[in-house]
Amino acid sequence: MATPKPEVLILSEQRARLYEPSGREVCISITNPEGPVPTLSSGFAAILRIAFTDIARPSPFTWDLLFNDEHASQIIDFVREWEGADRIVIHCMAGQSRSPGVAMGLCELFAWDLADLEQRYPLWNTWVREELVRVGKQTQEGLPGDR
Repeated sequence: MATPKPEVLILSEQRARLYEPSGREVCISITNPEGPVPTLSSGFAAILRIAFTDIARPSPFTWDLLFNDEHASQIIDFVREWEGADRIVIHCMAGQSRSPGVAMGLCELFAWDLADLEQRYPLWNTWVREELVRVGKQTQEGLPGDR
């Protein structure tokens, strides 16, 4: 998938609330199910709000929501829609697990440089990354030509 490489910025929710975009920036805002929705800058060109629990396997608890195909498809569609963005800001509560998992999955899927993300974010959510890549590759196989 050949998509222009935007800068990817990972933030905690607290830092995302204070962040002011400069340029054409979009945000993937990850929260807990049933959790409060953070107020983010109106300077973002677009914001994708998505909610799932920070878990890496199915849970017996009814309040947990595992990252799934629908979440992955929403993220992939959003990134494709905003492929000309200068920067993609991705935040979750702490900025240590879900958002790095999404960032790494996007980098792997769109052949963007992973650089040192794995070293800087050792607690990244492996399930989120793997599922995002799996769904993205399935989507790619169903498309005519390379995106």
